[in-house]
Amino acid sequence: MKIKSSETYVAQGAAYCPVCGSDDLRAGDTEYPSTREIVQQITCGSCGSHWNELYKLHSYADLEVGDTGVFVGAVTRNLTEEEQKAFDSIFPERDDEG
Repeated sequence: MKIKSSETYVAQGAAYCPVCGSDDLRAGDTEYPSTREIVQQITCGSCGSHWNELYKLHSYADLEVGDTGVFVGAVTRNLTEEEQKAFDSIFPERDDEG
């Protein structure tokens, strides 16, 4: 029996057991060991193998600014000083209670 590497498992969409090739996979508990990682246990219903899938935060999406109704999407770079000033003029800082 040839076990697929982690790289192959991910490249093939993480849809099949790396041991037996079955698509009878069940997602188990999710853990959050840090603020930038998620770990989820996966179990194969065919051969009983189990492993952890590791997820790392790489970005955010679908940003809506507070209760303003302004939808930004995802900011893919830091704003320039000029852009930040324009943004701040439209959305002045609020305190945490505001």
